[in-house]
This record gives sequence, C-alpha cells and structure tokens, in this order.
Amino acid sequence: MGRPIYPYELNDPDFSWLMNNFRDTHPEYMVVEDSCLPIVLVARHAPLNDEVTKITSLHAREEVSHFDTTSEFKPLDIPESDS
Repeated sequence: MGRPIYPYELNDPDFSWLMNNFRDTHPEYMVVEDSCLPIVLVARHAPLNDEVTKITSLHAREEVSHFDTTSEFKPLDIPESDS
C-alpha cells in the first residue's frame, strides 16, 4: 500500500517515530537521501556490516540501468477503487 506524504508530515514526531521504528525493525532497508520524492526506502542486498552507510538516487539509477530485461513481466494486481 502506498500513499503520498505531505510536507507537514515530515515535521510530525509521530511520522519520525514511524520511520525510525520501521528502520529498526527492517535493517535491510535504506532511505534514499537524495531524491525528488520525500521518502524512498530501498531493500539492500549487501551485508549489513559493509561500508555503505548512505544510498543516493544515483545508486537507484545505476540499479535501473542494470535491470534484467529477460525476466518475465508480471503486472501488479491493483484492485479498482470505489471512487
């Protein structure tokens, strides 16, 4: 499930707690610090004790450029909304 994050939420202490709690519970995810989007979480596949401490949008672009186009495309099953 996804939803937009509004600018006023970024200063909300509850939102900050939610993000910190998620990152503590799921250490395999990193926040993309340099992005046009407010919050981007990316699952990392490297060992947790590696030297990488920050991921930027440049890493995401690099990953996309090496995307495996030979795998079968599977469309997302998104239910229709009532509105």
